[in-house]
Amino acid sequence: MINDYSGFAHVMDSLNVLAQLPFQLIPDHWFRRAEPQEVQRIKDQLTAHPRATWAYEYAITELDDGRREGSLMPSDQWRYYVISYSPSNSKLRDVEYAANLLKNDISLGYSFLAPGLVYDKAQISTFFDDHSGYIEIPKSITDEELGQITTNYNLITGLDKNRYPNVSRAVADFHQTKAITNRVTLKVLSYFSIIECLLTHPPRPDDRTDSVVRQITSKMCLLSKRFQRELQYDSFFPNFPEPEKVWKKLYLYRSLLAHGGDIDFQQKFSTLVSTDNIRSFLVETIKLLILYALKEPEFLADLQKC
Repeated sequence: MINDYSGFAHVMDSLNVLAQLPFQLIPDHWFRRAEPQEVQRIKDQLTAHPRATWAYEYAITELDDGRREGSLMPSDQWRYYVISYSPSNSKLRDVEYAANLLKNDISLGYSFLAPGLVYDKAQISTFFDDHSGYIEIPKSITDEELGQITTNYNLITGLDKNRYPNVSRAVADFHQTKAITNRVTLKVLSYFSIIECLLTHPPRPDDRTDSVVRQITSKMCLLSKRFQRELQYDSFFPNFPEPEKVWKKLYLYRSLLAHGGDIDFQQKFSTLVSTDNIRSFLVETIKLLILYALKEPEFLADLQKC
């Protein structure tokens, strides 16, 4: 029974759900609209983030001058969504790992149990800090995308973690980056680290051509043709869409970032647009890399050695 549960996790993102609900993600785990008593429990916890409820209770209108304004919706239209589950058979962490890999990924916050709740304080604080404006257009999510969570879950739980520990580590590390605010450089450096974990081996000291930059550049050019969806270089870097040049420039950016150099987006790094743009591109790259690694772990393990 759908209502026979004793746990539910709040979906923190503001969503425009175009799917038929409730939707079973995996056995005993249902994506659905929150019931009134659940909404109240969620709101009680969100008092530490008083503006957070705007994302769930206000309709957003884009004005001609580019500004956005919100108007309170009737309570039956509020965007509070949850994943309900049985704590005795909880696979919530792997479901969350799977949801991280959607193009429009989903983040879970407070997980409510009958007698209490469980949550990652750093992840929740970071989410609401990074979304401090709350006047954001809701993400759309369809039946197909909810079904993709199921597919991703099966790939994650079916992975031989002993044979492919770097893939398992990448899945977990990618999730952990959600506890790091977008304002710190460590987050971007963490993204580069995850990509390197999946694609590179330690450079051979007797081979000057075996650098991490060369490995990433050549391997990403190869893999971009194999991904589940196209990695759209031209969308992120419209004046600089050639993959090989993009990765070389990105690694120059990474080097300066790691060593405290000045990043000038007006001149030297203008083709990379901005830190936010780089971060979004790296996130999409990691999602596609992990999805490919989960489907073809042996091929990626062989590629890593090259």
